[in-house]
Amino acid sequence: MCYASVAFVFLVVMQRTTITVVLLLSAVLVVACSRETELGERIDEQSRSVTVREARAVYNRGKTLIVRGTIKEVCQDEGCWFALNDDNSEIITRFSVDGIGIPIISAGTVLVKGVVRDTVIGNIHVPELRARGVKFVTSQP
Repeated sequence: MCYASVAFVFLVVMQRTTITVVLLLSAVLVVACSRETELGERIDEQSRSVTVREARAVYNRGKTLIVRGTIKEVCQDEGCWFALNDDNSEIITRFSVDGIGIPIISAGTVLVKGVVRDTVIGNIHVPELRARGVKFVTSQP
């Protein structure tokens, strides 16, 4: 009788463990497969895009552009800003829509739709991209 009880308890524990393992694996798969490839407004990859260097040009201030670049650095608090780079230029990018942030582990090439504007730091006018949408092209968060 003691062996039967031990065997029964073992089977119950194994069933619960199996169910727990299956549930955990399912949760991991759902999270891994649900990574966002776009945030905010949708961006058509076929749309004309400009480089970061072009976006920084004075004549583009106030214009809505689609900028192609590489994520260099991301705000580690909430993903509220990121540095967008190309070969020789960089522009700080912030979201113009509240509640949208880029995952803090983001990397790779992205398309960013937004308005280029001046941010004043001391006496210096620095261009900043106010993003309305981001599309991950070569890598995801």
